[in-house]
Amino acid sequence: MIHRFLLAAALLAANFSISSYASIDSEKLSDLITKRYGGDKLVQLNQLWMRDRYIRIDKEQSFYPGIEEAKNNDAELLIDFQLQKMALRYQGEHDQQAFYQHQLLNEKGAYSLDDNAKEFSAIKRGFSNIAGGLPYRMDLFWAKLISLYPENLSNIQEQSFYARDGYQANFSAAGFSGLTFNISLAGDIVSLTVDGRKQQFQFDHHQITQGLRFAEQLQVAAGGNIRNISVKRELLATKVPDEVFELPTSYKAAKAVAQVMPQEMQIQKLAEGVYHVGKSVGFSLFVEVGDSFYGVGGYQGLGERFKALQAKLKSNKPLAYQVVSHHHYDHLGGMQEAADLGATFIGSAKALEIVDSLLSSKLPKSRYQSFVEQKSIAEGKLLLAEFENPHVANHIVTLLPEDNILFAEDLYFSLEASGAPEAEARHFSLATWLKDKGAIIDSFAAGHSVRILSAEEFSSSLSQAKKSPVCPELWKICRPN
Repeated sequence: MIHRFLLAAALLAANFSISSYASIDSEKLSDLITKRYGGDKLVQLNQLWMRDRYIRIDKEQSFYPGIEEAKNNDAELLIDFQLQKMALRYQGEHDQQAFYQHQLLNEKGAYSLDDNAKEFSAIKRGFSNIAGGLPYRMDLFWAKLISLYPENLSNIQEQSFYARDGYQANFSAAGFSGLTFNISLAGDIVSLTVDGRKQQFQFDHHQITQGLRFAEQLQVAAGGNIRNISVKRELLATKVPDEVFELPTSYKAAKAVAQVMPQEMQIQKLAEGVYHVGKSVGFSLFVEVGDSFYGVGGYQGLGERFKALQAKLKSNKPLAYQVVSHHHYDHLGGMQEAADLGATFIGSAKALEIVDSLLSSKLPKSRYQSFVEQKSIAEGKLLLAEFENPHVANHIVTLLPEDNILFAEDLYFSLEASGAPEAEARHFSLATWLKDKGAIIDSFAAGHSVRILSAEEFSSSLSQAKKSPVCPELWKICRPN
């Protein structure tokens, strides 16, 4: 099955052609889809309960650089079309451990549930985004919406897609927008393109359960690369217990915690010539050495951060060097900006290879400096050390020995205004690693938060370990331990 999907992905950009069969209007196209996906059964369908098990192909957030990882995902989507209620039950993998998401949308609002703590938090979500990208995986979901809102089909064109004659149409309803469907002459939804997400969902191997039709196989591609491959997709029920959309009566509202995510550029001077700069959840450390700067922290917007610092200091000193902490693509988002500023990159050989592959034009080899395990730079002001941890291999952390400062991306951060964050496995690994190195750290600066943790706050966080998540027993996606 996978090799067929690989072939389909390769043909994705070139397998459209105009055909000569009869044109069709939105009402007739909706009728065709409705008939194909169950006819009266689809029209009468008010509730839907589907399960989707799939493999996510992850290269951008993999543990080892340059390696594609297959991560297991399992999800249930429960929907009430008439009342526009929705529930998401999801199990995924993060830092080599299972994690769960539970979200609800009902007539009172939208909520995120913590089933371990028996708490809930109100969130700002609607019918179109309460379950993230999961509805995009369900062709039966779209068939029902199209049957409800045929007038929202537009720009219908005759097309051949994967050697199947049919139609292409745009659709916008219930808050969903930027959708382009390819539909076979028989009425199957063959593919869905989500413009805003730049993703292609290809539906295949349709089957009928309880009189309703849906694709048993699904491939999701982005940028010509396969991202998801279905393992098993099934229709569990067309009647959903009312309580699945309601907050459990035993759950309490989670205590509100003030968060700090500044939308204006923040520049904090941590020591002489050491500046923590950024906004929202993207921050860099810039260290002034002689007639230039060293940068650490490669989240997107790096150029804006550096130029804000130059303006603040009334300095035209260049960014001479940029440290690459690790290969995760969100933290490589600012590498093109660093290259445009003329920086030479320093990091592990594997991470630098990925940086080189992402830049718009090749740089000379002299613009890359790789090292193994440990490197002192910036006239000894910075010590770069490789730290393998549960989050990622070949992770580079930056220590400033003279100032007792540590800067790291993804290893720790806190969006809360005060208090110690809950510790995860990576926190304990870092604490042990620092102890073994005999490093004394007074200030923990991060790439994802404006807040600088003190040594006391970091130490205190280790006594507040995050509990391992437990899948609620009644969920279909729960697996035996």
